[in-house]
Amino acid sequence: MDIESKKKYNDGFWVLDRSFLISLIPCVFYYGFYFKYGINAPFADDWSVIVGLVIHFFHAQESFLDKFLLLFVQCNEHRELFLSIISVTQFAILGHINFFYLNLIGGLSSLGILIILYKILKRYRHPEWLIIPISFTLFNLSYFHNLYWPVSALQHNVVVFLILSTLCVLDYSQGGIKSFLLANFIAFITLFSSGNGFIVYIAAAPLIFRYIKVYRVIWFLSGAFFFLLYIYNYEHPVQRGSILANIFLFKGILGNFFAYWGAFASSFFESGFVWIEPICITIGILVFFTFLYKLWIDRVDFFQDQKDYRFKLSLFIFLLCTVGIYSIARANMPISNVFESRYAINTTLILLLYILFFGNLIYRKFKVVIIGFIVSFFFFSYVNHLIDLVNFTNMTSGSAIKHSIHKREHYFFTDSSKKKIDLSAPTLKNLSHLGKPILNFTAILPSSIKYVNDAINLTFSHQIYSLDPDLVEISRVIQQNKYDTLQSANKFNLEEFEFEIHSAHFSYTGLKVKGRILHGTDGYYLVFENRQHQNWVFNMYWREIDRRKQLTHWDGIYLRNLSGTVPFIYLPDDRYVAKIFKVEDGLATLVGVTPNFKVNGM
Repeated sequence: MDIESKKKYNDGFWVLDRSFLISLIPCVFYYGFYFKYGINAPFADDWSVIVGLVIHFFHAQESFLDKFLLLFVQCNEHRELFLSIISVTQFAILGHINFFYLNLIGGLSSLGILIILYKILKRYRHPEWLIIPISFTLFNLSYFHNLYWPVSALQHNVVVFLILSTLCVLDYSQGGIKSFLLANFIAFITLFSSGNGFIVYIAAAPLIFRYIKVYRVIWFLSGAFFFLLYIYNYEHPVQRGSILANIFLFKGILGNFFAYWGAFASSFFESGFVWIEPICITIGILVFFTFLYKLWIDRVDFFQDQKDYRFKLSLFIFLLCTVGIYSIARANMPISNVFESRYAINTTLILLLYILFFGNLIYRKFKVVIIGFIVSFFFFSYVNHLIDLVNFTNMTSGSAIKHSIHKREHYFFTDSSKKKIDLSAPTLKNLSHLGKPILNFTAILPSSIKYVNDAINLTFSHQIYSLDPDLVEISRVIQQNKYDTLQSANKFNLEEFEFEIHSAHFSYTGLKVKGRILHGTDGYYLVFENRQHQNWVFNMYWREIDRRKQLTHWDGIYLRNLSGTVPFIYLPDDRYVAKIFKVEDGLATLVGVTPNFKVNGM
């Protein structure tokens, strides 16, 4: 290599590395945001598929084979192998469960996705700057569930990383046996880690046709065999509708389908924006048919190994199958469910694929437009999801405190005479008595709540998980006796609450309550204290960003106005006072307390 060629090579090398280093700016911000607002607390499914799994795996009197098969156990419609391996491994190392680090492990999948796409750009000599808009798109906050909710982080986020890994390995080798076997192994993990993981064997078809015939046959046969293993002893969850029953709900299928393809646009609007569905459906139609048009006109590239057509086609097939299955399975449900945070990793992937298809073309002609769009998407994904994130972390914090106080989740059902009865009190005392994670995880079944209550009771009794010091201190303050020590200076009138037979509604819009969130636990908490001085903790829901304050102050998240509902299904019949606490910078202070009132029914 002559001096001039070497200089050009080195210049290109450093330009590419410089672009990648710039692409790490949103990455650092994304994970820095998590270290600032992430909390160590479980939520919902975590009690079964993580806590229940760990307790049963390490304490049940079973053979090694039974415990190995436990890693593949079904929960709802999923098997969650990757989540199970990580949870068991962490407990084996630490001796307890730390949900903060489980979240982080799942969240690091986003960094893995960035590295894979960077390798693809290098392999096919795409413009090096493309990694920058890819990074700003990838590290958005719309899929915050996949960084702040362990079961979602270790499933939804990870399965996208695993599928991209499989496609990348198949694409890189172009026929090598080692890469083929590695890709098949990753695909196996993918299939058993999420309900839509089996799609990887279908999506990889364009890439697998680069291989000799025997490899193609092995790929599809192994995919069919592993899928049969997946559905072996598979039970349809009671709370899930039948796909066959929805097959003719064309309006629901098409609405969900096109809303999904355009759902990334929802980040530009606040939650609950009235026009969000028609806007996303319209954008989804344009995006989907633009993809089809581009794939069609570039179809000749399918036979050229030096181009990335096969990789992009495989990624498109994965998204097409994922969106199609979701659209049919949820055709009888509101379209608004498409915008749930845990699904946004797929809608982000749609936008990433769009950049791979059209980024260079758009940049050459509309440089300002693409830069403005990507930066705006990144910015608004944080601004418009801050409320949802804070409400979620407050809900998880409040629930963890409540569970630690009572060593159970209070949840009541009604008998034939419409009276409130407790069918889910925990009874297990020995860790070895807890069964494996339950198949039907849903609040509509007393048996499901009973399992969760047993898991909670055993967890806190045996310190499988313990509250972090900040939550311990908040718990101590909010349990102070206020039932018998009302002070007129901080009383709230009962008129601030609207009581019904089933619930209590609260709204402080008129009081213009504001808050500064410096940690994930910061916020307002509503604590019900009964005559026996037992306390039930609930978070109060924020409704607006304090935009004027937020524009000039960046030391925290500024929110205002509180409203929401506390269902009495969580409370035993008794007389209560409602205490309101403000938590800022981890410190809890009493705001006010109501006179006592009666809860009877739900």
